Amino acid sequence: MMSLKIIIPCLVLAVKIVMKLFVNRRTESKHFFELVYELPIDIAFLSFSFSIVYFFLDEVIDKSTALIPIFLVVVCMVVVAIFRYCRFLDDVKRTSWQTVLLIFLIVFNYSISSYCLFSTADHLQTMNKELIKEGPQKIKINQ
Repeated sequence: MMSLKIIIPCLVLAVKIVMKLFVNRRTESKHFFELVYELPIDIAFLSFSFSIVYFFLDEVIDKSTALIPIFLVVVCMVVVAIFRYCRFLDDVKRTSWQTVLLIFLIVFNYSISSYCLFSTADHLQTMNKELIKEGPQKIKINQ
């Protein structure tokens, strides 16, 4: 079962989406499709923030741990580039193959960002279980 440390940021993302869609706007299909295009960006940056937490909380920083945030920065750039291209395809009059390309890119964007979110959440959950096994530790706060 996922911990609240992972569920709460995901719920905040869901609230953000609902607020983007309904607050101070008339709900139209155009706004809904804009939201569909933008959601993978939010998911990718949420997974990036999880990886930063994982990076700074991991006591033993090895090469694989250091590469995760760097890899996710590249993933975020790819997701944003695909988002921009999807918006471009949505604005122009599309042919049938461009419509198929648009659907493929949207599914691909969701796949990349969702995989990154689930993998970083899994890393955090694994680290959380290891911390629970070790027991409470004293945390020094520099004042």
